[in-house]
Amino acid sequence: MTDIDKRVATEIMGWAAFNSRFGENYNEWCVPDKKTKGMTGKVMCQQRDFNPSKNISDAFLVVERMRELGFYIRLRLSTNSGDWICQFINIKTECGDIEVHKLAPMAICLAALECFTDECT
Repeated sequence: MTDIDKRVATEIMGWAAFNSRFGENYNEWCVPDKKTKGMTGKVMCQQRDFNPSKNISDAFLVVERMRELGFYIRLRLSTNSGDWICQFINIKTECGDIEVHKLAPMAICLAALECFTDECT
């Protein structure tokens, strides 16, 4: 799991890391409970299994989450460079930055994270 994957899990998905006493292989991403500041007990997945920067099915979980947050996506393949171009646009403010990467999952992750570093949120 990369630092980008960890940032996506916490900043975009809204998950919290639960580190198991049984070792790193059992660490999980869970839904935090805002009232108790603990965990709801709902396990989303094992930390080692969530790799949205490399796995397209995990990246599309990010796309779905961004839709829930009020963004829509533009994703296309550049015919000139062969790179993926991704942009999330906030439906209300129409802002969003474009990210380009050779891998579609990474372009999705970078574009989603970029939305939370500017005035789009």
